[in-house]
Formats: sequence, structure tokens, C-alpha cells
Amino acid sequence: TDPKATFESATTKLEAGNTEEAIEDYLALASAGWHASELYHNLAIAHDHLNQPNRALAQAYRSLLLAPQTQSYLASFDTLADKVDLAPSRQKTLKWGVRATQWHRPLAIAASLLFWMAIVFLIRWRHQPTALTFGILSLSFAAIAAGGALLLHTKLPSPTAAWFVGDDSLPMLASHAEGAPEVGSIRPLEEVNVQSTRGDWSNIVTTRGRSGWVKSDALAMLFPWRW
Repeated sequence: TDPKATFESATTKLEAGNTEEAIEDYLALASAGWHASELYHNLAIAHDHLNQPNRALAQAYRSLLLAPQTQSYLASFDTLADKVDLAPSRQKTLKWGVRATQWHRPLAIAASLLFWMAIVFLIRWRHQPTALTFGILSLSFAAIAAGGALLLHTKLPSPTAAWFVGDDSLPMLASHAEGAPEVGSIRPLEEVNVQSTRGDWSNIVTTRGRSGWVKSDALAMLFPWRW
């Protein structure tokens, strides 16, 4: 089946008010490996229509990670973040994550190229003043680019990061076995790292260092295309 055709069909359903059917079709596309920014943007709209703002925000953030230059995606994220009363500091951190995802690799590549360019000029043409100046300038720009890449590296979201998208706190269990005791809980939109999955369950670690098991459908991976 042509993913584009399926996407257009799902979008027609969404526009006609068949929101749940549209979500099913969009999620089927994602499960099949079709990860497009417009897919997650439309999923954000659909979940918002169903009054599921936490799920909508997660989808909006995915679309922004894939297409950070698209202003309509940024506007959608901002609107949904305000709707769920996301703290301004958290919004700032998430936007830094988008910038880091966008610019970390290009800056690192630029730093490497400038460094080796400078080495070549300084070794081969070290007795030529112009080449020497160019080599020193290249080293300076390489250092700036490397510094920027290093800063952005600290802002990168974890590839195993996920948000809890439920509306109320969710207990974490000691195992995925039936009757397992509770070992803690996670709050709506809390970010966790998924360590492993088994069946319908995910083993997670919170930012507070607590680990446990929760149902996988309660989580939204930030980078499902990497998982």
C-alpha cells in the first residue's frame, strides 16, 4: 500500500470528523516505518480533537523534531504546551532539544573538516604567511564549532526518551508479572527512559533514578523512528 495514499485517506477521515479512524490509520503508518513530520502533526491535531492534550503534545513535539524549521509545527507545540500548563522552563528545555537535534551533527562535522583543513595548511604551506593565517583561522573556527557541538550535545534528548501521556499518575510495578507490587509512580508528561520492552510492557527509569514496569501504550517515545 502506498503510504502517501494511506496518509491522504486518513487525513480525509480526520477532516470529516472520523478522528479515531484517522488515528488508527496514522498509527498503522508509523508502525510500518513511515515517519513523516506531517504524520505526527496530524496525529497531534487528532488527539487534540479527542481532548487528549498530553498525547497531542507528544505528537507535536515529534513533528517539531523532524521538521524544526516549520513554523506551523512550532505554533502547534506552543499552543498545546500552554493548554497543558507546561512549565516555561520545560518548554525552553524541549526547544533546546530540537535545536540540538538539528545542529549538533552539522557543527561536529564542520569542526572536524575545519580542523583537518587547518592541519593540512599548517603542515604543507607553513612557510607561506597567507596559508599560515588561513590555517590559524581555520583552527579558530574549528574550536568555535566544536564548542557549539559540545554544548548542543548536552542538550540532546536521549534516543530512548519517552513521555508518560496519561492524565493521572501511573504506578510503576516491580515486574510485568501479574500482581507485582508497586515501586513508585510517574506523573503526566514526565520524561523517562525506556530500557527494554516485553510484550505490552516497558521497563523504564525515571529522571529520579527509579525503575519499574508500565504498560507501553501509556508512553510516547520521542524518537520512534530510532527505536
